[in-house]
Amino acid sequence: MSHLIWQKEQIPKIKPTLKKMGVPDYPSIDYLEKVYRKGRIDKFLGTELYFEPKYDGTCIRLIEYQGKIIVSTRGRWYASKEFIEGFAKAYGEKIERLIEILFNGIVIFCELYGTANTPSGIHKNHSRKWDYVIFDAYSLQEKKFLRPEEAENIVAPLKYVQYIKDEANGIGELIQKAEKYSKYEGVVIKKYSKELHATKWKPIKTEGQLPPTEILGAINKIHAQIGQKIHDTNIALPLIKKQIQQEATKHGLKPPKEETIIRLYNLYRAKLRTNNER
Repeated sequence: MSHLIWQKEQIPKIKPTLKKMGVPDYPSIDYLEKVYRKGRIDKFLGTELYFEPKYDGTCIRLIEYQGKIIVSTRGRWYASKEFIEGFAKAYGEKIERLIEILFNGIVIFCELYGTANTPSGIHKNHSRKWDYVIFDAYSLQEKKFLRPEEAENIVAPLKYVQYIKDEANGIGELIQKAEKYSKYEGVVIKKYSKELHATKWKPIKTEGQLPPTEILGAINKIHAQIGQKIHDTNIALPLIKKQIQQEATKHGLKPPKEETIIRLYNLYRAKLRTNNER
């Protein structure tokens, strides 16, 4: 499998070409509360809304270029070795089907989760150490995100996220539906038009501060970038603090106190050690 993966040092050379090809980043996903506060709620009202369970893992983007695959994380063009190996284990014997799809000009977005990678501990009783679920597919030829019905058909028999198609005509109804369809870490609400619009709802009270699930998610993003160096406090903590500040700003929430960051960082590392000992 390793011979099919672009190496980290090769990525900068091909990144400009890929950008010209229109390879997309995954859209930023704000909390439903912020979307409403900013007056953008109309994007998520009406018919043809898709409600999908939010898994607790790492967003992975998969692209084929010149016969090799790029495994990247949100905002980064290269995942760490640990997460690339986890991705291969997650797909297992179905990796050949995935390669076939990627080689047909489809960009895959999936969640990499399982007992080895569940920042908030939601999938701790899962049966697999590394698992995946595809939640979006982008056609390079059509230059658009495919609606779930079409995407699910294209990626079969790979695992595509369960989704419920519904509607909402006001913020109250939208929140009610979000509560109804919430699973695992919450729910993602999507609307496909010329662009993909997405928002998320979680069954937590933020009370104006970045919640622990988001803090752990930020730590996980850094882990996916630096791999085993996550255990090196001098390297990891400054990156984690910066990422957490970015998440707080993005969601319009207050960043946590340093003691909270350190406590959750230590908790995250302890879970990693426990998972590795299994």
